[in-house]
Amino acid sequence: MKRVTPQPILPREMGENWRLEVLRLLREYSDAINQAADHRLSEFVSITGAYTSGENDHVILVAPSGTCTITIPAASVMRNKRVVVKRTNNTTHVVTIQSTSGNIDDAASVTLTTAYQPREFFSDGADWHLI
Repeated sequence: MKRVTPQPILPREMGENWRLEVLRLLREYSDAINQAADHRLSEFVSITGAYTSGENDHVILVAPSGTCTITIPAASVMRNKRVVVKRTNNTTHVVTIQSTSGNIDDAASVTLTTAYQPREFFSDGADWHLI
């Protein structure tokens, strides 16, 4: 992804304080664009049981209160996107992760069985891959 670096030339007659503020805002804006491009601005959700995630759920924090299943979107609608699922407690409940369409590393599902265990998934547009 090409990085964004603003290099605006602002007229001097704007006044130095106003000019510096505009430059600061442009830098802040370009930082936000770069973070979005690097997938650092991610929507997250915290859950305790079964859940079907939407296309904007990029981080799913699960503190299972019992055995549960998390269904991530079809790989076809999440092409080039990542989803992270992480257990946030040390219970012994199994968390199963499946996709509405497409396999996960050639399997129908994967499980989280260890305390604080994360899994990161990447979609190639056909299937999900564990990263």
